[in-house]
Amino acid sequence: MDRSPPLLGTERTGPDLSQEGGERPDDWHVAHFTNPRFTSPLSLMPSWEFLGDRDISRLIAYMQAEGGKDADLRVARQSYWKTQSVAAHRAGSDENVQWLHKHIPEVWPNMPNPYPATDESILRGKKTYQEFCIGCHGTVGDGRGLALPFLDPPPLDFTQLRRNLVQGKYIGGILYYQIMNGITGTSMPYFKRFLESEKIWDVSNYVAVNFIGYTDSDIAPKGIDAAYELEWVNPYRTPEDLEKEGGLPPIISESHPDRPPSFGPGHGHMFPWRKQGTEEQGTDQPIKH
Repeated sequence: MDRSPPLLGTERTGPDLSQEGGERPDDWHVAHFTNPRFTSPLSLMPSWEFLGDRDISRLIAYMQAEGGKDADLRVARQSYWKTQSVAAHRAGSDENVQWLHKHIPEVWPNMPNPYPATDESILRGKKTYQEFCIGCHGTVGDGRGLALPFLDPPPLDFTQLRRNLVQGKYIGGILYYQIMNGITGTSMPYFKRFLESEKIWDVSNYVAVNFIGYTDSDIAPKGIDAAYELEWVNPYRTPEDLEKEGGLPPIISESHPDRPPSFGPGHGHMFPWRKQGTEEQGTDQPIKH
């Protein structure tokens, strides 16, 4: 079908698969052929689970050959990073996150999200998350989506990032880079060809606010606000600030590498916190969306 795709008028109704080889690892394809909605929530493709494991494996082998020598290169790259990413996951959740952070170019980890986390941004990000991310990362961002049983390593649990902020405050640039570029060797695909910049920053805000409980949106270092932006001040305090006030357990990050893992009140997902009222009268209350 990739050679002569079905057309609706002059528009093809399916993706071009002529260079599909090595774009994604085998386990992603297993989940996708079992039920395309597991990996692509808006997919119109029917399930091919009826083929059985043997024929699905043969179909995946055919798909991974699409693209000739370029596909061979991509498949080898997937295989190499699959081994690395599985080993990182086996080392432990925080070790896995630190391994992922280590493989992000230096400019990104200390970059805050430049888009204000307004209600509109969060709603736009929610829509993008439901259309592209929910099948793997789940409804509450814990990596337990419908595709989980098929994937190794499993999708990232975003709630773990709360105790792995860079310098105790940065996460926006990391989310952007990993959404844009994907994580080769895992089920996390790249979206640089499918989502424009604003959508990636918006979904980063949605993930940060709802699953991490904190966003570095619009904090320093920052540039000149875009002409269309309204006045917005980030109301979210870092987990480290809240910890100093007795509101959170210790966090683990590159700024506190000697601290042991700690869980407890305030660590759960879906409970972002911000200060309400003035500095003198502020109280900590969960945000309700």
